[in-house]
Formats: sequence, C-alpha cells, structure tokens
Amino acid sequence: MTLDTKALFAFEAQPTANYVELISQGFSTGPGFYIGHDPGGNIRVTDSWMNTGDPFPSDGTFHHFAMVVDSSAATSRLYVDGTLVGSVNFAITTTSGGGNTRFGRQFDPFGEFFNGGIDDVRIYDHALSAADVRLSQTRVQVQSLNQDRWSCLPPASLAH
Repeated sequence: MTLDTKALFAFEAQPTANYVELISQGFSTGPGFYIGHDPGGNIRVTDSWMNTGDPFPSDGTFHHFAMVVDSSAATSRLYVDGTLVGSVNFAITTTSGGGNTRFGRQFDPFGEFFNGGIDDVRIYDHALSAADVRLSQTRVQVQSLNQDRWSCLPPASLAH
C-alpha cells in the first residue's frame, strides 16, 4: 500500500521552455514520480500524469508543492501553496528498481535540470489531509543579521 506525501518549496530563477524537474525518483516509462513542468510551463507529476493543466508559478518567488498519494483511496492529489490544483483517480507508484531520489533534476538518462531554489523538502510516510498540507506550507519570516530569512517549522500535528 502506498501512503505518502512529498512536499517542498521552490522558485524558478528564470522560467525556461524546457522540461524541468524539482524532484524525481524512479525511471522513464516505469513506476516513478517527479514534480516539474513541461516546455509549455504546465506542471507535470509523473509519466502517467504528464500534464496537470496547471501552470507552474513563474513569478520568481517560493511556492509550496505537495504531492499526496493514497492507494487506499486510489487517488493522487497535487497542491500548490496549500490549494488543491489537481487530482487523479489512481495512486502514483514508485519501484525499488528505479534510481535514487534526485533534487533539481530528472532521473537518468535525461538532462532536465531546475534553475532555481529548493527548500524544506519533506517526505512523509503517510498521506496528509488537505488541512495538513495547508499547515505544512506555512512559512514564517525571521530577521537575522539584517537579512530576511525564512524558517519552515513543521507543526506538531504533522508528526506521525
């Protein structure tokens, strides 16, 4: 049974008309997942859900992405900034035969790289509820050494 959530903050420094991946695991044409965008700027999540129809944020600021997979409910849900932007009626699967989890690029042999920032990557061993996704994307601005910094504090309710 697959019950998990992958969540992260990311911003693209300069939007590109290429395939881009924030995070990936698996292998091409096999079970695996990724979160990124296609050359048209649409978010894509896996080879079985290549075009969500939702635009990848291109404003140069951090956005929160969360992919929730729940095989018991046979659903996979994509959230951006705490808002559900898409879902499919199947659980995205991965395999032990694929590549390692990669940040900022696609699995081999593809040269699909992300030009931007990735922060606060979280992988949960359970499917988060919509309310938990909203809580997990809360960021608190902190002043430190005259520089703006962001701190991502996981709410205690998300611990499993």
